[in-house]
Amino acid sequence: MAPNIPSSDQATCPACGAPLSGDAVRCAHCGAGLDQRQGRYATRLLAPPSPLPEGYLLEGRFRILQVIDDAVDRVTYRAEDALACGHCGHVHQEPAAYCDQCGAELTQPAQLTLIELSAQPTQAYDAHLRYRGRDYYATYLAPEPVAATEAVAAVDTPALRWGQCTDIGRQRPHNEDAISCYVHLATGRQPLALLQVADGLGGQDAGEVASQLAIESAWDLICEQVWLPHLRGDALTLEQLEAALAQAVRAANRAVYDERTRAGNSMSTTLAAALLLGQQVVIANVGDSRAYLLDGDGLRRVTRDHSLVQRLVDDGRIADEAIYTHPQRHLIYRSIGDQPTVEVDLYRLELAPGDRLVLCSDGLWEMTRNDGLEEGLLAEPDPQRACQRLCRLANLAGGEDNISIIVAELVSAAPAKEE
Repeated sequence: MAPNIPSSDQATCPACGAPLSGDAVRCAHCGAGLDQRQGRYATRLLAPPSPLPEGYLLEGRFRILQVIDDAVDRVTYRAEDALACGHCGHVHQEPAAYCDQCGAELTQPAQLTLIELSAQPTQAYDAHLRYRGRDYYATYLAPEPVAATEAVAAVDTPALRWGQCTDIGRQRPHNEDAISCYVHLATGRQPLALLQVADGLGGQDAGEVASQLAIESAWDLICEQVWLPHLRGDALTLEQLEAALAQAVRAANRAVYDERTRAGNSMSTTLAAALLLGQQVVIANVGDSRAYLLDGDGLRRVTRDHSLVQRLVDDGRIADEAIYTHPQRHLIYRSIGDQPTVEVDLYRLELAPGDRLVLCSDGLWEMTRNDGLEEGLLAEPDPQRACQRLCRLANLAGGEDNISIIVAELVSAAPAKEE
């Protein structure tokens, strides 16, 4: 239990803020040693006790929940990180109400195993903390499995796995791509996700500004019109999702156009965005970043490029394979921020468990082509490893442009049936 907040004139523990009384040499709440040589309660602490007691707070962030093992050469604790999201594990720089990575409400901190050692550990760890002369190594834990009594309501609720990767490539001086994955997962509720890939145009200090501004502006509107209503428990229809995503892309266009006008440059960006709720997906596209679907029938492209070569293919003037080699293949006629308003192409999909949704920039699909993209997706069952593999393949093929990809896979939450 957290200590009571003391009055302003009451002495407090510098480690946990608990009130102090008398001439204590250790805090009764967290066990921290108190150095009284520079006054009654100086802010410098002595070395903490070992093992640390339950409730002890390290650096105002890691709280000890339990001592798991107290051995001669190490002490193992179960702890929680007040700055890490319990849903996705993303670590924030400062306390917040909602996770800026997955959008979840930050009511449950991420849990971790904390090992106090006197020597460098041999096993892998996620974070290292040196505190009061001692070394602590943290390994974050996966979310706890849902109890059987809670799982009944969630048997038919699908879950979502996703990965993301962006790379500068081998021939560009800087990365003008931007990607974002906002995902909300909660027991017994449909997964909600906003996935975005933007490929900035306009050169250094312009393209990367346009791509980042576009995805941030789109998220701001989706957060207001979709995310927060969903967190409140409001039911959202497919039509509402589609209308919100179209409005978000138009808001992104306006934001980039206004900044382009203010800066007096020619920046713009492509944008491929997917808004997912449960098995329903709405996709918006402007430019030549793409969305693909990998299902039981193989890989197929969902979006149509707004490019000169795509028009030539549609008119039957060049073959589809010529898209990869045509000298004007990078000319696009519609982008975010080029005009005050923009026409948005919208698509609807219904995912089944096992289906994979892919968003990527032309720096990936031009290098891997359809066969390489499908092969990379099938070779890696984990979405994050699939993204990293495909980025490597694009670089091996020449890495002519910045490379960005997001892979999201719907998975069934229902337990496997016994034979």
